[in-house]
Amino acid sequence: MMPPLKHLAFVVNEGKTGSLEYAGQLRDRIANHLDSSKIFEGSSLKPEDLQGVDACCVIGGDGTILGVVEEAVAFNIPVIGINFGKLGFLTTYTQEEADRCLADLIQGDYINTTRSLLAVKSATGSESIALNDVVVKGAPNTGLAHLQVWQNSKLVNNFSCDGLVFTTPTGSTAYNLAAGGPIMHPSAEALAMTPISPHTLSNRSVVFSSEVSLSLDLASPTPGQAAPQIAVDGRYPFQDEGPAGLPLEISLSSKKFTLIHQASYEHFAIVRSKLKW
Repeated sequence: MMPPLKHLAFVVNEGKTGSLEYAGQLRDRIANHLDSSKIFEGSSLKPEDLQGVDACCVIGGDGTILGVVEEAVAFNIPVIGINFGKLGFLTTYTQEEADRCLADLIQGDYINTTRSLLAVKSATGSESIALNDVVVKGAPNTGLAHLQVWQNSKLVNNFSCDGLVFTTPTGSTAYNLAAGGPIMHPSAEALAMTPISPHTLSNRSVVFSSEVSLSLDLASPTPGQAAPQIAVDGRYPFQDEGPAGLPLEISLSSKKFTLIHQASYEHFAIVRSKLKW
């Protein structure tokens, strides 16, 4: 048995019909096991909202979980994901399972899994983290992206492609998979880089070890050249920096993200279900 969870925060994707009502019903159902609880709408969540809680129960889809990653990591808060969306690799509890299991879960019947994060840093010193991926594409209306990637100051390659996906093992079943990249077990200490529609047929995914630091820049930049679009778990934290933000540094973070699962959790059972294997 794990430690009981006495202080719980619910973070809800309020755009999902019935999600706020469902959060209230769940809280009422387990109220006698809690010392405190609070409900937040995901779109207005502030970093300090998760301070002092034992766990964060996210009701929505995987995108809702991605929206709480920075706050959860800042306070080392584990996350329970209840699927109110469609695919749900991270929100591994169905509503039926949550109805049945949540009371036992908060009393200690659960397991933790830790997930790697990508640390991303621009040339100006701005930093961000990603649980899933960093996606770099050319500026709008510029055709192919011409990108250069270095590994620990040694050239990997110049890529002409629609973009590059840098993924954690957790994110390997997202955009990386759609681009033809490998599926990695979430406990792997590695990151993968996958070209999106590469101009050269032999440009394929590369899996790097956890010690690697990658650097990304424009290949043969010219004065006035537009900076690429850089999405970090779907956010654009460097969009105002332009070419001054390059080169971009990407590596595995020293921080971890923690997910709470049922004690019977099996990763590949989720994969088989979601990918229809």
